Amino acid sequence: MWLALLILSAGMAAPTWAGDPTPFDDLLQVPMEKLVAVTVDGASKRPQPPEEAPSMVSLITADEIRHQGWRTLDEALASLRGVHVTSDRANSYLGIRGFGRPGDYNSRLLLLIDGLPINDGVYDQALIGNDFPLDLALIERIEYVPGPGSALYGGNAFFGVVNIVTMAGAKRGREAEITVGEAGQRGMRATFGHRTQDGDDWLLSASREHREGRDMYFESYAAPGANAWSRGLDHRASERLFARFSRGGLTATLLMNERSAGLPGGPYGIDLNDPASQERERHALANVRYEYRLNTTCHLDLNAYLGQYSYNSHWAYDSIPYPDFFENRYWGGEGRITTRALPAQTLVAGFSWRRDEARRQINPTIDTDSPRGTMGIFLQDDWKFGTSTTLSAGLRHDRDSFGRSFNSPRLALITQPGAETTVKLIVGRAFRPPNAFETDYAYEGDNIANPTLHSEHIRSTELGMEHRLGSGTTLSMTLYRNRIDHLIALETDPLTGLQQHHNVGGATLGGLEVEVVGRLAAIELRASMAWQNARHESGIPIANSPRRLSKLLFSAPLPGNLRLSWETHLIGRRNVDTGDVSIPGATLGGHGVSHGTLSGHINQQLGWLLRISNLFDRKYADVTGAEFNFAYPGTMIAPMTTMPQDGRTLLGRLIWKF
Repeated sequence: MWLALLILSAGMAAPTWAGDPTPFDDLLQVPMEKLVAVTVDGASKRPQPPEEAPSMVSLITADEIRHQGWRTLDEALASLRGVHVTSDRANSYLGIRGFGRPGDYNSRLLLLIDGLPINDGVYDQALIGNDFPLDLALIERIEYVPGPGSALYGGNAFFGVVNIVTMAGAKRGREAEITVGEAGQRGMRATFGHRTQDGDDWLLSASREHREGRDMYFESYAAPGANAWSRGLDHRASERLFARFSRGGLTATLLMNERSAGLPGGPYGIDLNDPASQERERHALANVRYEYRLNTTCHLDLNAYLGQYSYNSHWAYDSIPYPDFFENRYWGGEGRITTRALPAQTLVAGFSWRRDEARRQINPTIDTDSPRGTMGIFLQDDWKFGTSTTLSAGLRHDRDSFGRSFNSPRLALITQPGAETTVKLIVGRAFRPPNAFETDYAYEGDNIANPTLHSEHIRSTELGMEHRLGSGTTLSMTLYRNRIDHLIALETDPLTGLQQHHNVGGATLGGLEVEVVGRLAAIELRASMAWQNARHESGIPIANSPRRLSKLLFSAPLPGNLRLSWETHLIGRRNVDTGDVSIPGATLGGHGVSHGTLSGHINQQLGWLLRISNLFDRKYADVTGAEFNFAYPGTMIAPMTTMPQDGRTLLGRLIWKF
């Protein structure tokens, strides 16, 4: 990786590439006509204005990412309405509309990079922390498409889809970055993007980040004869490489990342203070995409991909490290056609397939593999009636090699009663098949496999409204209700202490979201509130489900080439996880946390950023998953249900545009 950085630096110094870098002054203003012209790709697998999409889409722009100083995808997603992020200090978990069971590995969200799914095939997880394989500096926009998305994408598009759209090389330009911060944070990035006179577009980027972390004290372990300190286990590191080449309708992409992390807090009952406990992940993905315009009304899109994901961890018990290894090798593709050949209609039709050649899980007690094949066909018809009403009807049929089949419909009625107002009524269904970890994983003395699990299903009804208030400001409101059947959860047997995934019945989610997004000249504003109620069918609240979420983000220029950015998150009370959905957990009080960022530039090519996370040094904690709910027979050590989070943390960044 360091060799790649050196090569990139040498390439950036070469004077032969055409095109000037984008100066910092030009980034302070974005023309309003550009904002109006923004389209989204993730809602319908084709570009369309957000107000025409069959979902209440939210966008995060490259400007917001840069101004707020976010370094990981979870930091950016946490700014969205109705979304909250939980961290166990090794991994990050996303809660959507009140459902965020910790330890579920984000398997109910489909994560895309330029339309390509990157969830792995063992956990079906969406990686959103420092394990996300793309540097945020390469992102053009983040599209959040809430609501069931299986009608186009199949499994795992359960609560929604997040599509990451990367920048063109010509726009990204040539750039180097150095990051230094508290808790031993260090990082560097080198990026090289350009467009030739023939129209070929290149983007090549490599980055490395490391965080030593903090020594931590856990009150749950504060028992006589026990060591409640975890020292040197809060570390995280990641390396990323991204390369893309585009010529005409052909695009080839390669991304690779490697990530390691310590395991503070003693998950699965491991020794609290043993540095041998750690995890390492590797992910590589290559994709070739071809787009071709057949005629003035038809567009063809083909892509094929090949990938590999591996997870290797060591868990220390009584000072003896026990290995745990997962591997996923997969390939697949998709073909689709978009046509406007029929009057007042836009059709998207296609098929996709994926073959997981290996979904292998190895530990001292098992060596299991369950290859899987999936195939789906889909159709969406957006039919416009007059000038103000559109009916969007979508249907997908999926079948896998285990004999399971699924039909996923979605129907959206979109109308504009006035020039500034859009109303959407959306109903749909989605599914999530059990992943290999839930069905096959076992560990003697800890976990039991469960090959009889059923797929989860969700039925959703949503009423949304968007209204332009003028001056680039939009008010949106969403009222929704979801019903989940055959919910899968990890439970702990109170008699044996063994853990197993079960279908635990149904759940209902309901709520209201209100958001104001505005941009006036160079001033950015995003404010939202969410009232949400997520309960099991027994009436017991779902663990880690805050009843209220409030968020305020703004960014404004200051005199002297400076910019101030701010974000405040208020998270309401929620219940901890007991390891048994029939037993309500204790209440974890709500909290508020604020982050501030000051940025500026010294000249046209040299910029800087200073970010203070948790500016007021609030003490708060997140809910942990069932993997931390291990009892210790014969001791006074209690299961840990919360994980303390970082206090005030300072981070500085220097960016050099060549």
